[in-house]
Amino acid sequence: PVSADGADNNTRPCAPGHYCTGGVGFDPTPCPAGSFSNATGLSSERQCQPCTGGSYCATPGLLRPTGECLPGYFCTSGNVVANPTPANDTSLLLPSIPTVAPDDGSGAGDAAPCPARPFERVGGVCYVGHYCPPGSALPSPCPPGSYNSRTGRQGCRSCPEGYYCPS
Repeated sequence: PVSADGADNNTRPCAPGHYCTGGVGFDPTPCPAGSFSNATGLSSERQCQPCTGGSYCATPGLLRPTGECLPGYFCTSGNVVANPTPANDTSLLLPSIPTVAPDDGSGAGDAAPCPARPFERVGGVCYVGHYCPPGSALPSPCPPGSYNSRTGRQGCRSCPEGYYCPS
């Protein structure tokens, strides 16, 4: 129905976890896996938030992250699994924003886009010499007096007696 002032009374903001062309809820599309949104009225996929560091967003249309990254792994942003590895990394890859090359006076960079940056990994198995407790956004280096000689660990081991472990 249309009101006396010409407004469509059936329009309502797009639901959280979705975006709609024009921001109204006629044809909602879920935010993709690897992202979420608890806001209403989104009008494009770019408004969906990448899953926050230390967490993952497993399915489309989420209002908040699914959960924390598993111990021994780190999740920087946009992850779709709790244990990202090269074999299962299907993390959300956000489109890069075109940039313009700086003007060096030659005129060549006036409107030439810069080369696309390769997408960086958004998580993985914790590195040697580091530890990753549950919900890690980045690996943490082992503190002095401790070490970690293996990947995928959530803690560091104390340096054995008679050995030196700077970090």
